[in-house]
Amino acid sequence: LVLPPKSDFHQHDLVKKGYLVLQDKASCFTAAALDPEPTWECIDACAAPGNKTSHLIALLHQKRQQLQQQQESNQKKKKKGITPVIESSCASTSLSSINSTTTTSSARVVAFERDLKRSRLLARRLQIAGIILPSPSKEQQHRQENEWHGATQDGHINVSIRHGNFLDCNPEDYPKVKAILVDPTCSGSGMVGRVDHLLRHKTNVSSQLSPETQLSVADERVLKIAAFQKQILAHALSFPSVVRVAYSTCSVHNEENEEVVKATLKEFPEFRLRNALPNW
Repeated sequence: LVLPPKSDFHQHDLVKKGYLVLQDKASCFTAAALDPEPTWECIDACAAPGNKTSHLIALLHQKRQQLQQQQESNQKKKKKGITPVIESSCASTSLSSINSTTTTSSARVVAFERDLKRSRLLARRLQIAGIILPSPSKEQQHRQENEWHGATQDGHINVSIRHGNFLDCNPEDYPKVKAILVDPTCSGSGMVGRVDHLLRHKTNVSSQLSPETQLSVADERVLKIAAFQKQILAHALSFPSVVRVAYSTCSVHNEENEEVVKATLKEFPEFRLRNALPNW
């Protein structure tokens, strides 16, 4: 749903119950930029509270419906003896890849969250959104194996939530993953109401310090965050079958955005930047 400016649905019953998720346009860009194929296995590396995870699942579901409609249309044309006409080489490449894929091949989304409370929140939100996601058994919880495994109601998209640090997972354990969404911890400098980060001034930095010292402390914090961001992006690019990674932050600092990407691409020269939103 796209709402006109100044629309306020925060107190709407559907929002309070979690059936309707309110998102800024910017927060929707990451999953749209990842643009996974309808049968791909995907990972959301830093998933909670789940807005981008649910959006990713919704996009996969929409693509699978379009794929099924395309296949049904092609079958009808074949029965009538009609051969689809392809007018360009680009269309030919796209259609051939779609037609060679059957909807019986399920997509998969694996969501990682290192904080247990937030992983439980993520599970609840996806359950409200319509994902059939049984809770871990008492035996699993006793072994501290807090994982949720389920699927969309039509069974075409498998969904897993893993309580754990994405950096601790072994890429070799996910040989089929082709797309990874990376939206890591950041300074939050681009968020409305977070002008303190925009100015690189933390409110918990002692006011007794000189302005120069306060700025130095804030700069050091940004650099520490950027180091973590480089680490998690590099880990995403190390998966054996990954072909696409979407990286995003809600920061305006170059150190957390362009510099992270530039440094990581030097480490992984086989990857290149692409126009994430060509129709925008």
